[in-house]
Amino acid sequence: MTVVPTNPNAPGTPAQTAYDIWAAADCDEDGVTNGVEGETDGTSPYDSCDYLAASQNIANVGPLWNGLDCDGDGVTNGDEIASG
Repeated sequence: MTVVPTNPNAPGTPAQTAYDIWAAADCDEDGVTNGVEGETDGTSPYDSCDYLAASQNIANVGPLWNGLDCDGDGVTNGDEIASG
């Protein structure tokens, strides 16, 4: 079960600040921020292969995502992007 932090909706509080930092980060390096995955897309911010391509910024993917083979075709995500 994926647990997404609750947005405390209290600007300026430590809890809100911590949430904002988490929401802006990309824990799974798939090029989609945690906030978009957890609040908008309904995907897991902790699973690199669980994302909506329409929300992905390919310039922001990390080495973790590049090294995976999310579609299971035997070619890593990074190699697929590099080859077009």
